[in-house]
Amino acid sequence: MNEGSRMGRGKVSSYQKWFLAAIDQASLFSAKGVSVILMTMMVLTCADVALRHFFSWSIVGTIEIESNYFMAAVVFLPLAYGMTSRQGHIRVDIFTSRLPLRVQMGLEVFVLFLSLGVFGLMTWYGLVGGWHSWRTAETMVNVGFPVWPGRALVAVGGALLFLQIIVRIGRLVRVLFNA
Repeated sequence: MNEGSRMGRGKVSSYQKWFLAAIDQASLFSAKGVSVILMTMMVLTCADVALRHFFSWSIVGTIEIESNYFMAAVVFLPLAYGMTSRQGHIRVDIFTSRLPLRVQMGLEVFVLFLSLGVFGLMTWYGLVGGWHSWRTAETMVNVGFPVWPGRALVAVGGALLFLQIIVRIGRLVRVLFNA
């Protein structure tokens, strides 16, 4: 029996395993990248404050770089990692914890489908905004840095989370229909 015919019974093909691992690794890489960005933000902010305090001089573009690039990365890139580390983001299960397991899983699939819509829109509008900023050569007023990278980070983070949600739905559906 080949791998494809077994997939209907809950088996995962080697291509699917590779795809799932690639999504998990991309999510992990983005989360680790954010830790480097946070350290860079800290060093840049401390250097700017020290230079301003001791020499009455500041690093040009610090606020713009941190608010347009770094904060977008810190907020949006690690979103998908939450789906890999604990099989989901923060959840309140006061009411659902008393339901049968299959009902809980069904509700989770329903909510994840709603989340696909939300994060699909976020990804789409991040792409549209980033593309518009790139096409029009939109820049920050004070320093002239391009705006599109920060907007594109919204799309990247949203796309990673979108893929993680699809993976989670697939895992839940496989368990629901094979149990």
